[in-house]
Amino acid sequence: MSKKTQSRAYKKARDARRLSVQSAKGNVWSKAHPGYDAERMRKKRALFGQEPDLLDDVFEPMTIEADAVLVAGDWHIPFYDKDFAAFLLDTAEETGIKDLVVPGDFWDCDNYSRFTHLSWGETFRQEIDEVKIALNALLGTFDDIYFCRGNHEKRWIDGNFGMMGMKELFAITGPWADCVHTTLDDRITLLSGDREWLLCHPRSFRQTNLSVAKDLCAKYRMDIFCAHGHQWAQGTDRSGHFQLVDGGGMFDPHKLEYLRNTSTYPAVQGGFYAIIDGKYVPYKNESPAHEIGGNR
Repeated sequence: MSKKTQSRAYKKARDARRLSVQSAKGNVWSKAHPGYDAERMRKKRALFGQEPDLLDDVFEPMTIEADAVLVAGDWHIPFYDKDFAAFLLDTAEETGIKDLVVPGDFWDCDNYSRFTHLSWGETFRQEIDEVKIALNALLGTFDDIYFCRGNHEKRWIDGNFGMMGMKELFAITGPWADCVHTTLDDRITLLSGDREWLLCHPRSFRQTNLSVAKDLCAKYRMDIFCAHGHQWAQGTDRSGHFQLVDGGGMFDPHKLEYLRNTSTYPAVQGGFYAIIDGKYVPYKNESPAHEIGGNR
């Protein structure tokens, strides 16, 4: 037997003796204090679940109960369609709807993109100013506005190493009291009428309309509003019970850099929805120049 092998065998035997001694001491102490271990575990079990859920504190899952809301995602400010935004405000006034849900990408955060820039001449400071103008206009009509995170807001969050989130992003534009609500999640749950909606900004994107919405519906078993893809479609799942919509968006496709590239991605289409007593009402951007080919 080599010296190295002998040394390993000695250490193994020494550790075994030490463990045996410690175990014996523990047994002696336990016998002298009957019921201590059981009481300690009982106290731990009593405390389990009473401490705050740290993940929920960070992400703040959002559920809204409302008979009627407008849902408009993918603004990509400052690259949004201002005429269509004015139509959104007119629709809110006509319908009397006072709540707006924005399922992600209200901001564009192009300066924080990890992709190559073609330099559109704006700074993040100017984007902040544009967001402030848009928020002021919206809050002149809506009592409450709800925002979840999109992949473009995530640009800013990632650029700040995750140390700041949606609250801090919107705080840059000024104090909005309690009428602006944000969540770091990429989804908001809406309870309207007898329906449950998942208003989301999923990571997934496919060329086939409603493809992502159908898979999400199969997973979550609720009505689905899909932002992110910039596509426009309505339908149901295979059972015919759940409503599915591709959300369109408030963007101006002629201003978005990546929509000007030549590609085989499907044409994008702007639009927003009202959800009233659980049923959707579509509002398509009817501008003749709006629909162009492009990716997201």
